[in-house]
Amino acid sequence: MSASKRGTALVVALWLAAAPLGAQAKLAAATKDSAVVVYDDDGVRIHSSDGRRQLKLRGYVALDGRFISSDRTDALPNTFAVRRARLIFDLNINPWIALRVMPDLAVTTLPGIADAFADVTLGKHLWLRAGKQKVAYGWERYINASDQPFPERSIVSQLSSNRDEGVAVTGDAMDGRIEATLATYNGVPNGGANGESDGNDAKDLTLRLVTRPVVRKNGQGVILGYSGSHGVMRAAGSATGLSHYATPAAATFFQFRESAGAVADGDRDRHNLFAVARFGRFGAFAEGYRTLDNVRRGTTTALVPSTGAFLTLDWSLTGEPSDVRGLAPARPFDPAQGQWGAWQLVARMAQINVGDAAFPVLADPAVAARGATEHALGVSWYFTRNTKAQAAYELTTFRGGAASGDRPTEQLLYLRLQTFF
Repeated sequence: MSASKRGTALVVALWLAAAPLGAQAKLAAATKDSAVVVYDDDGVRIHSSDGRRQLKLRGYVALDGRFISSDRTDALPNTFAVRRARLIFDLNINPWIALRVMPDLAVTTLPGIADAFADVTLGKHLWLRAGKQKVAYGWERYINASDQPFPERSIVSQLSSNRDEGVAVTGDAMDGRIEATLATYNGVPNGGANGESDGNDAKDLTLRLVTRPVVRKNGQGVILGYSGSHGVMRAAGSATGLSHYATPAAATFFQFRESAGAVADGDRDRHNLFAVARFGRFGAFAEGYRTLDNVRRGTTTALVPSTGAFLTLDWSLTGEPSDVRGLAPARPFDPAQGQWGAWQLVARMAQINVGDAAFPVLADPAVAARGATEHALGVSWYFTRNTKAQAAYELTTFRGGAASGDRPTEQLLYLRLQTFF
């Protein structure tokens, strides 16, 4: 049996073992409001007369300042930028079918659609999502960008893809303590890529299993999980199918010799483990990845591993409980009443490494680093649940990536003001 068929059989077998389960929160049912039109912290809602249909409009804006003190040239310019400007349209057609369309107005290249999918409820514990959606692989990317403890995700999240087009079947058991997702997508490279189409007939099969062994009434507790995928990546036109890895300041520190003919050429297998713990004002989140890519350049082929792991810690200075969505201030910002919101400290360490099989034929060691390590400290000021300011200092060191020795250390001060409605 080929490696591709063995991978497919493994994913299918694991799914059959967990068929009654499912994982990924589906779109919420229509809110029961007393008025036809409502505006509150959960956005604008417009209801049909019978309350079964609902259009919900929400959105958020993230305004950034990035200052790279380690760069003395304009290669990495200090800049202010609109990082995200998104509108979220959720439509409940009836109690069983819901749609989401989320354009990103900060994206300058078309189509600029982050999400466009339909959720269909298939039973009390089983449902389906079809369309452009977040890939059910990894956990950090699955957390909403507006809820991240740092302005940007860790460098390790680049060992997963972002959004792709496909179909996912999900469900749950034991009151949500056990969940699973089985999905098939077109397949896009790692590095946070978004998929709009596919360059080959093969599709990715993805499985994610989640358990919640400890559940607290306030939503805290422990989450443990695994996700994995199997697919085929090949070059299509000008797209090589290969990953690029970038620093927190968005400078590429690793890529294959694509200009010299390096392309993806075969099976790609990915594995991911994650763990989350939240108790009281303290939270911890750890995740690890391993990717195996088949890469070819001319007559040279190799199976290249990439690995990474990170640990993020958060602590509420003002006593609010740690939450995946951030802090809900006990005393929302109101200077007239002497209320100043909530404060949170965050820390992160992350490391990513590319296997020696990539060097020197498939990747140039004079420009492509073999690894990167990120250390970050940050503070968040929550004015309200929906508005916060963040500041983070990130130090990234490299292994290799220069003509002699290591690529210079990157020092970044990252500022963000974000509001959500």
